[in-house]
Amino acid sequence: LWLAWQSQQWWECVVQERFADADWLREFRMRRATFERLCSLFAADVAPAAAAAFVRKPVDTRKRVAIALFKLATGAEYRVVGELFGVSKTTVHRYLYRVCRCVCHLLLRHSVHLPALEEARAISERFCKQHVLPQVFGCIGSTHIPVLAPRLGSRDYANRNQWPSIILQTIVDDTLRFRNIYVGVPGNTHHATAFHMSDLYKNPDRLPKATIDMKGVDVPLMIVGEPAFPLLPWLMKIYAENKINVNLHSFTLKM
Repeated sequence: LWLAWQSQQWWECVVQERFADADWLREFRMRRATFERLCSLFAADVAPAAAAAFVRKPVDTRKRVAIALFKLATGAEYRVVGELFGVSKTTVHRYLYRVCRCVCHLLLRHSVHLPALEEARAISERFCKQHVLPQVFGCIGSTHIPVLAPRLGSRDYANRNQWPSIILQTIVDDTLRFRNIYVGVPGNTHHATAFHMSDLYKNPDRLPKATIDMKGVDVPLMIVGEPAFPLLPWLMKIYAENKINVNLHSFTLKM
């Protein structure tokens, strides 16, 4: 059965020959040029083995990357992705894992990093023009990523909505680009606790540092966050809704 004929038409005839950038953005969440760059970057780790003996023609590198990206972009079931690309569910899972591993090992350290001083200043200027808040070079927040809870310690992963998750903590700049990522803490953990466990909190020296004088006060470069985060010299937080008065309303709106 695993050798049964499967249609390759959608990928080979529709996507590769007819898709415009708008179609790529809709189905893969990226333009074709970005896809081609990823294929080049991942080729050494994703390409089929040159010396392997195959019963039939192996899936080429571009299709392997496309399968993984489509699965990530749409969240479609393995069966649906497999039928669309003419491969088995097992094949979809295999390439998804390989591409995700490449993203973590190759892309993460090159693409997700805190800005250097000059870039942080440029970001803060853009933030100030948009939101009238000086010296802000990033926004920090947390969300929950659904997971299958382990058999042991499953209660630790049940978040306040009672479904299993892990916490993803991120910093983004004014263009919504990820600048720092910390992930993996069980979903039952308070966001403030997860923050204190992160490398960002343990190693604040990595943050860009510069001050400007505002009415006799040296204001440092900083990130802004939700009430769950602690107030630090480099982290400004909004006030909780139950603690807002008239004087703080404007500040909270800007934040």
